[in-house]
Amino acid sequence: MRFIILFLVQAALFLPPAALRAQNPDAVEWPMVIIVLTAGDTITKAATYFRGDDVLSLEHGDGTTTTLTPVLVSSFVVTDKETNTSRHFRTYPWNHGRDYSDYLTPAFFEQLNTGKYMLLKREVMRNDIVRNDPFLNPYGGGFYGPGAGFPRWVTYTQELFYLRTPKGNIITLRNPKRDFKRLFASKHKLIKEYVRDNDLNYNRRNDLVKIVEYFNSLTDPNYKSALTYPVSKQ
Repeated sequence: MRFIILFLVQAALFLPPAALRAQNPDAVEWPMVIIVLTAGDTITKAATYFRGDDVLSLEHGDGTTTTLTPVLVSSFVVTDKETNTSRHFRTYPWNHGRDYSDYLTPAFFEQLNTGKYMLLKREVMRNDIVRNDPFLNPYGGGFYGPGAGFPRWVTYTQELFYLRTPKGNIITLRNPKRDFKRLFASKHKLIKEYVRDNDLNYNRRNDLVKIVEYFNSLTDPNYKSALTYPVSKQ
């Protein structure tokens, strides 16, 4: 057993960067990214985004790599040629979810709309245990036969949402419905009617974008979001 473990470790050390990325579900590869550095320079090339470490990795033709942390990057745009849309990322100072901390460090956020109030997003990888026993699995499903009833790990991507206020504060949306009621108190009745009339869901990303954009339009009749985001069923 020791030999097998040692062999696997040694094999991983000699894997090329592309192979290591393929083994890392936290890594997202993009064929073309336009990166604006805080120094003012612009870089356009393929990049890999490591969500957990919050860094961009650029691989060069000679086999070397450059790692860009949020402190070095002002913004970057990812172009999706298939859907002809773009995803916009910006660097903002953040307390990393520690609500009562004033210590802020730069972090990457995906910007989902424009306006006084901006909906932001980050992605994290989660591991959950799911039982295969259909009688114990609250989501139904499962299978019978060897291994039935034994738990298994499921890895998935979770979207976390935030609201950036006109003062530059970033608020974690742990419960969007409740949080919007508090943050948009002056227009809560209108927003409630808008959500009901348009059959919106506070747990869907695109619906959250619509709600924030609607609030922005209530305070500015000429408001129109300048971002285009891929249509999704989420």
